[in-house]
Amino acid sequence: MLSSGSVRISYFPECDWNCEHQGPCCAPSPAPCDRLPCDERCSELLSCGHRCPGLCGEPCPYDHFCIHPDCATKTPAGVAEQVVDLVSLTPFSSLSDAAVDADPLVALPCGHAYTASTLDAWLDMETRFYHRAPPEGDRPGRWLGLRPLPTADQDEVKGCPDCREPIRGVRRYRRATHKAALDLIDRMMATAAAVRLEQGGERLQAIEGQLGGWRLEPTGIEQGCPTLSPSTKPLVTALQRAETEAGAYTQLAKLLRRGPKRQVYEEAFFCARNLVAAEEVRGGGDSAGPDAAAAEESRGHGRPRASAAQVPAAGLLLDRLGLPVPLTAEKGPSARSRLEAAEAALAALPPADARAVWEAQCAHLDAAALVNRIASTGLQATLPPYPDNGRTSTLLRSQATRFRSKLNARAERWSEPALSQAGAMALGSPGRLEPRMADRLTGAFLSLILARVAQLEASVPYMKSRAAVHDVRQRQGDLLDRGGMLLEARSAAWHAPAGGDEASKGTQNGGGVVDRAAGRMALQLSRVAFLQAGKPFQTQAGLGDNKAIRRQQEELLDEVQALAAEAEAALNPAGTQPAAAPGADEGPLSGIRRTAAQAAQWREQLKRSGELRDIVEAMARGEIHSGHRISYNTRILAGHLYRCANGHVYMVGECGSPEADATCPECGAPIGYGSRNARVQLTDAVLG
Repeated sequence: MLSSGSVRISYFPECDWNCEHQGPCCAPSPAPCDRLPCDERCSELLSCGHRCPGLCGEPCPYDHFCIHPDCATKTPAGVAEQVVDLVSLTPFSSLSDAAVDADPLVALPCGHAYTASTLDAWLDMETRFYHRAPPEGDRPGRWLGLRPLPTADQDEVKGCPDCREPIRGVRRYRRATHKAALDLIDRMMATAAAVRLEQGGERLQAIEGQLGGWRLEPTGIEQGCPTLSPSTKPLVTALQRAETEAGAYTQLAKLLRRGPKRQVYEEAFFCARNLVAAEEVRGGGDSAGPDAAAAEESRGHGRPRASAAQVPAAGLLLDRLGLPVPLTAEKGPSARSRLEAAEAALAALPPADARAVWEAQCAHLDAAALVNRIASTGLQATLPPYPDNGRTSTLLRSQATRFRSKLNARAERWSEPALSQAGAMALGSPGRLEPRMADRLTGAFLSLILARVAQLEASVPYMKSRAAVHDVRQRQGDLLDRGGMLLEARSAAWHAPAGGDEASKGTQNGGGVVDRAAGRMALQLSRVAFLQAGKPFQTQAGLGDNKAIRRQQEELLDEVQALAAEAEAALNPAGTQPAAAPGADEGPLSGIRRTAAQAAQWREQLKRSGELRDIVEAMARGEIHSGHRISYNTRILAGHLYRCANGHVYMVGECGSPEADATCPECGAPIGYGSRNARVQLTDAVLG
């Protein structure tokens, strides 16, 4: 789309409705027409030599619709017996030239024909789309102007009164039929988007599920042509599918925000504005008068009148526009009235479905997280041992390096824009989101953060400088801080009490307390889980102290218990309500108790992991002795622990340096020599 000042060049094809009585339609072809209908009979001749019975500006019908007496014997029986006027019940065989002059025929694509007045009433032309004067004798009144389109309503595509085949291809009714068609497209798009979003999680899970047991296996070594392409193809294919999903969700969000229907109405508005500009530039004047021009200027759509020096340049631009000629409103509605009708139709469009747009944006974050997880899988894979350490080794390592570089680049490409988008969504209005929308965003954002942190961690063994490793550690810390900021913002939003009488009323009957307690309890448990998931990265990067993180988790769990007690007191002050029976519908109090039980499980897990960590820290410091000597097992553990690509800890005996390849007994990932697994401290090997 090109623009020049207030003139916009549209690439929609032009509408072909034009006649000598009402002039051209200036709207783009997909939009509802913005000219008045013509009631005059067509002056063309049919191939039989008789005058056409149709309307001016419409394609001429087939010859068997000729009403001349000489052609009466050629009229099919079905056409002759058809009732063409549903008010007077006049059959086609009773039509005369005078009757058709007063009320011409409209032939539909289905093969039926009706008088213009019959179809005008059938399609509500006078009540919904045009203004019309009272009848003049035996003729209908003149068309006076355009009614604003009822774009807030959803119209059904109307069909032939006889066979119900959709009415299409009739220029006279394009203002009605095009609106109904756009409404249908709008409904179909909304339905397709809902299905797409509903199936989005399953599609992403299917992509990730195809990578189960994937390994990096070289082929062609025996033939002297070693390559990694066959083994990398499944992962690359999965990565491409995840990227396609991420891009599709971005486009879906844009389409939901500004769908085809809105785009067409915007183009109709710009075409009408172009027409106003063209009239002013070419000296057509303002047919609506100075008051209308001032009003248009005040709405922001006005345009200073062109000077004589500007006319030649503007004329060249208007020639490029391909606008209909004549550009002045000598026939049909004035340019100003067309602009006002198009503006009113655009303003009446209902807003986009905020929930659907939000869900599409969150689905994009899910797909970006999957891209990072797939990249992490590829980065964690190691080459198995092979006998040749010469040319074969060099070729395979070179291919592996290029493969990993591509994975890092593609993860970077999708992660940074998605993280920026998520940050704007999450921190822009944390207290004004609906709980479901906020929960959906929180889950998607935290999943993306953890996937990105894990992908960066998987790339560390291949960094060539300490500065690069430091940069990665800094980025990991920033990402974990952003996750913490998101949860803090959500927590503050939940903590703020609702104001007004309605909140007081909810507090009196316990509903307000329970709703806030349930939401905040679930949020604080999410914070505990996020801190737990980030522990390995924080300890490995030196970004946090495990004990401090555990204390923060315990404080959150204390708050969950306090909220549970508050809700219990509000809903069950006498303490007489028992726990819900298995299989019964879960009430508010049952949900509170279930969340409190989850918090107790978290507390027990933190307690066990804390005790174990204290024991191992004492071993690492040499405080556990066996016969006044530091235990032999303690010395072995001190520098012989490694972590596989999936986070499982294993130990290497002897000198502690791996000299052979093996597989992790927990998950089967490659470990040992060539795996580049990082050595971990004794305390870091403990869960939590």
